[in-house]
Amino acid sequence: MSMNLTFCGAAATVTGSAYWFAHPEGQFLVDCGLFQGTKTVKELNYGDFPFDPTKIDFVLLTHAHIDHSGLIPKLVKQGFAGPIYATEATRDLLSYMLPDSAYIQETEVDRLNRRNRQRGRPTVEPIYTRHDVERSLSQFRTVEYDAWIEVVDGIKVRFWNAGHHPVLKVIKRGNDGVGRRQVCAQRPYVPFPEPHATWALALNYKLHIEETGLTTSPDYPHIFLRMPICQVGHNQALWAPNLKIAECYDYEAELAIVIGTPGRHIKKENALSHVAGYSCYNEGSVREYQGQNRQFGLGKNFERSGSFGPWLVTPDEFGDPADHTVTFRLNGIERQKAKVDGMLFDCAHLISYLSEGYTLQPGDVIVTGSPGALPLQPGEKPEKPMGPVVVDGQLHMRAGDLSEVEIDGIGILSNPVIEDPTPLP
Repeated sequence: MSMNLTFCGAAATVTGSAYWFAHPEGQFLVDCGLFQGTKTVKELNYGDFPFDPTKIDFVLLTHAHIDHSGLIPKLVKQGFAGPIYATEATRDLLSYMLPDSAYIQETEVDRLNRRNRQRGRPTVEPIYTRHDVERSLSQFRTVEYDAWIEVVDGIKVRFWNAGHHPVLKVIKRGNDGVGRRQVCAQRPYVPFPEPHATWALALNYKLHIEETGLTTSPDYPHIFLRMPICQVGHNQALWAPNLKIAECYDYEAELAIVIGTPGRHIKKENALSHVAGYSCYNEGSVREYQGQNRQFGLGKNFERSGSFGPWLVTPDEFGDPADHTVTFRLNGIERQKAKVDGMLFDCAHLISYLSEGYTLQPGDVIVTGSPGALPLQPGEKPEKPMGPVVVDGQLHMRAGDLSEVEIDGIGILSNPVIEDPTPLP
């Protein structure tokens, strides 16, 4: 069953969360939140939904925050008649919050209409009333945490507690074992645009160590940090540095781990239970700057040099990370391909090791390292070497290229490459 996802809110703004899923047999929403903020943002609450409320089969509500739940009464007012699935705590909170929201709207509109009548202007209606709230509360169906429920034929969902991250908390497709790979994001999407920490690994694949001739500790992972500003989402453009700045802008296809459950001093045998999901990562690197000092931090953090996505796949869908393959294509030609079991330090080891230093947080990302390069195609010439490390099969990314990271069981992270548009002085 294929499924399309449209972001109807919380895109280019942080409120109004609403995710519209359409599949061949029907439609549903995850959240239906109120827009909050400036006057311009609040006016979005009065516009039409981008879908027909009468054709929505059900709503999955992640939590009670009003920017996730506050337009449910409007949805009901405009004809939605299906069930609203939420935890009992969410339903209880909204039995107070939604009537209060309606009271505020009715009071503000009453005050505005008195002024409009005095000035000869037309009156307006509130977004919804307390009557609409009563109808919407009657449509709630409470669910238990960690329990699978089949909301319609072929779609199962499970609520679990993963902090303030709805994508972790609810959605799980259930009839074909493929799941998130068949959800198609219609807008650019980063699973976590501003993670608490993004850890990345150097020299973590045996083939990559062999091809570079470099050495690393056999006992301790070689780790560094990437900043949020250096990454973009699926279908968004990567920025190749201006050639006057640097020429060696390289791809690195990698498996990304996202933490779901916090933990400190995590044992290896329990480490994967702390994972919320897995995704693809292109850990784009600017080699000239990477080699300028021992930390190589700036070379790994050029603005919009890396990408993350296209979505998150839960551990029960993905299975054992070691069973999967990481592939990179540049302009449709495979340039990297390796089994994840070729890591020097596996996923469980990395989680355990990092937790020795601090309490891992929900949303923390661990980018697990890049495999080696495949041989060049017949007739291709190697790139001019930059520094002492020479990788024969490595080609640089340049403006006009198309980058694709694919991991079986997840999908394809695709990004066009453009030249950094920032003017040089």
